[in-house]
Amino acid sequence: MSGRKHSFQFGFQDNASSRYSEEDERSRLNPFCDDPLSEDDIHDADPNSPYLIPNSPVDTLNHSPAFSSASSISQFYESEPTDAYPDNDAASSYNFRDHLEHEPMPTSRYTRRFKSRLNKAGVEKPWLIEKDSREIWVTILPLIGVLIGCGLAAYLAYSGWASVETHKFCLVFEDYFDTFRNDIWNHEIQVGGFGTGEFEWTTANPANSYVANNTLFIVPTLTDQVLSDDQVNNGYTLNLTALGTCTSTDWHQCVAISNSTAQTVINPVQSARLTTKGFRSIRYGKIEVVAKLPVGDWLWPAIWMMPVNDTYGPWPESGEIDIVESRGNSIQYPLGGIDTYSSTLHWGITSIILH
Repeated sequence: MSGRKHSFQFGFQDNASSRYSEEDERSRLNPFCDDPLSEDDIHDADPNSPYLIPNSPVDTLNHSPAFSSASSISQFYESEPTDAYPDNDAASSYNFRDHLEHEPMPTSRYTRRFKSRLNKAGVEKPWLIEKDSREIWVTILPLIGVLIGCGLAAYLAYSGWASVETHKFCLVFEDYFDTFRNDIWNHEIQVGGFGTGEFEWTTANPANSYVANNTLFIVPTLTDQVLSDDQVNNGYTLNLTALGTCTSTDWHQCVAISNSTAQTVINPVQSARLTTKGFRSIRYGKIEVVAKLPVGDWLWPAIWMMPVNDTYGPWPESGEIDIVESRGNSIQYPLGGIDTYSSTLHWGITSIILH
């Protein structure tokens, strides 16, 4: 192959109203653009397009475009001879329209590097046509495992329930409050606050505790209904021991003195506190209580169990079991309000409780 070069010519129309800008012209004429033409684009190209670029494996195209105000200009390109366009003894003029009649060479810059083909015939799926009889075990074995697991879970649940010891209880005491029974219930009459600072005066007054409609009612009242305001606030001494009604042997639990200078008053509220101590007791067993707790500020209803004998010392050393305690205050009360209750165990020496 000789070193003679081919010469070919493109013609351009100089049109000021062309729809392509100078940047578009440069992009279309540049064979190294980022989006090369595909084979289909080449074969479907317009033969009259002035932007068709010949195939060449040699990247040595010389571009010398020139634009002027003339009606037409010419641009010449030279390239090394290729197998697609062999060199003849005499120089030949290349016509770009002849290039459309030739298949692109494998070395063409427009040849696709990757190709995909659509399998229109489909993919064979022999497992849908011929089924193995052993495939049924793929379903049976997991089902067997599930059934075995359910059986074991049922057995464990039953064995756990059956292992719980069921005691035979005998009835020790019950009261449906058909009437108030003095042989079972005893009123605690004190003014000392019962160790929690309560400012109530517990009485045996029927206004504070009574039975109606198979229900025991405990109702607070104001002390000024019994004593005058002056007696409640200043200069009066309430001595339950002298009256013979105090149920405690502690002087502080039986005497209250009102003194405006010392800022002490007679307990302003009266209520009731009942116990079965001395009449009924239980060591082991189950207690069932049906009760409705009141709502209102300063109320602290409680149902609890106290020791018959203070074997280990005074409260709380000998213990206490609070079945239920609540507060009648609103729900925002920090120590628990309505719809809030607690059950508590108390034991230990007083010094630990105080610290």
